[in-house]
Amino acid sequence: MLLDQYENYEHLQHEFKDLLAIFEFRNAANRILAQSSDYSDWQAQCMLVAIRQRLTSREDDEAICIGSFLGFNVSVVLEAEPGDRMKALLPLFPTVPPNIMFGIGKRIAEQGFRWAPKTLLYPKGVASNTLDREMQPKYATIKMHKSLYTDAGALERKLEAIQRPDSYLHPEGLGLVTFFPSIQLMGGEELIQHFILRIEPTMDRFSVSFEYGIDAPSPSISFDRLSILHTGEVVDMNSLVGLRGNLLEQTGEQIEDRTAARYIGWVFSTPLAGNEVRDHGTPVVTGIPLEAKWWLVD
Repeated sequence: MLLDQYENYEHLQHEFKDLLAIFEFRNAANRILAQSSDYSDWQAQCMLVAIRQRLTSREDDEAICIGSFLGFNVSVVLEAEPGDRMKALLPLFPTVPPNIMFGIGKRIAEQGFRWAPKTLLYPKGVASNTLDREMQPKYATIKMHKSLYTDAGALERKLEAIQRPDSYLHPEGLGLVTFFPSIQLMGGEELIQHFILRIEPTMDRFSVSFEYGIDAPSPSISFDRLSILHTGEVVDMNSLVGLRGNLLEQTGEQIEDRTAARYIGWVFSTPLAGNEVRDHGTPVVTGIPLEAKWWLVD
């Protein structure tokens, strides 16, 4: 058998064994493998967060370790060329854990996978923190201090939330099908890596930077085709953590009622209080919050 021929397989099976002491992943692995009705991408998200600081003796073994730990049949991963193993691993997930897409790190430079990091191990790439099963259908913030939260306010916020649909690979290899809210960017003259984002009509402001996932696109790209696809989490404007998201370029196509978009990079943002906004020449870009919808991201 192919697994028997792979000399390091036994070693790889135990590479991350200490993670079992952190998460009770045997049951989660069984649910994922069986694709049972109670499967949730939560278990897979937790595992991907747990391995961020882990190491393998060989970088090319990462996808094999992840797949075997989750109980997948990794024969297809073992058969793949070393540089293609992450691409071979992703279709094994019943649904794609969304914190993969919102992670940081260079992306796979192949059609259908340009949204996916080459690695999930620090420092070259990591999955983002876990995303709750519920999310806001549109950009939402809290501006009061956490100590001032009320039970009524918490209940109201919970009632506004919606269930986050699962993300999955397009069956024809066109990219990732995913459902999240976005912010349409307007008013910029050219694509720049640092700008002030002003949300209308709330006038919230963020200091925004992004990193290219693959190669820098043409600087002549129209700003009106750019969107920040974000996680749908409520943003606390008194914190240091702003929107978590990806910068996308809409292609102008609708494929099977999904908005087609090209992945450009991952976004870092920090809320700015009114007195902090001293841009010193930093371009100010307008952001229009849009309702969550289905996207096809490559």
